[in-house]
Amino acid sequence: MRMFELKYSDIRWLKGKRGDINDYDPDYGISQQVHQLFDYMTNNGYTLLGQGHFSRVYGSSDSSVVVKISQKPDRSWVNFINFYYNNRKNPHLPKVARKMIELDSEGNMFVAFCEHLEDLDNAPTNIQKALAWFMMCGDQSSVKNDYSGLCGDPNLWYIYLHNEKDLMSPKLKQNTMKWLKSNPEFLPTMKAVVDRGNSMGYEMDMKPDNFRYRSSNKKVVIVDPFYDVNDCG
Repeated sequence: MRMFELKYSDIRWLKGKRGDINDYDPDYGISQQVHQLFDYMTNNGYTLLGQGHFSRVYGSSDSSVVVKISQKPDRSWVNFINFYYNNRKNPHLPKVARKMIELDSEGNMFVAFCEHLEDLDNAPTNIQKALAWFMMCGDQSSVKNDYSGLCGDPNLWYIYLHNEKDLMSPKLKQNTMKWLKSNPEFLPTMKAVVDRGNSMGYEMDMKPDNFRYRSSNKKVVIVDPFYDVNDCG
């Protein structure tokens, strides 16, 4: 199986249409060029795996790679991936091919080739609980940092506690500390990502949907931690 089932040459026709993307109209939502690319993915056996405010993600059942396509400028994600390029061995960052296809002259709209990660729901229950407790109560633990306000609404994490309502439960805290100890790179990675986002004036968006799970090494992966409010229009 090829690393990238979608070859760059398959969508080389994009290169001749940069003028269209520069005429991007935020009131219209998605440019004609990107619509054509979405149609291409659907018509060539790729499934829409997810979509958000800025992009859509496509994949296929036999592929180890997903294709992330901008549907509007996303400067913050490009910034985050540049952070990954400088920290490629970090197990808590997503693997992204260095060669992205730029759809605009500034490189803020793109086609990116990323590793196919699992939903956080597929992580072991103890990892879900540890991450949820960390995101909701990080300021009450020995980590000495407040991560509980980084996801907008901490209540989004309640489901990952699996009905354990007592956030001050010694068992939950003990489980989280054990998980952090077994994943020594996680806390420094979180701090570095938060510092980078804050330095750029981005809004933090550490909700569950922006974390994934890599089953091959049992690691939680941060995939989309912040956003630029200037791109939300």
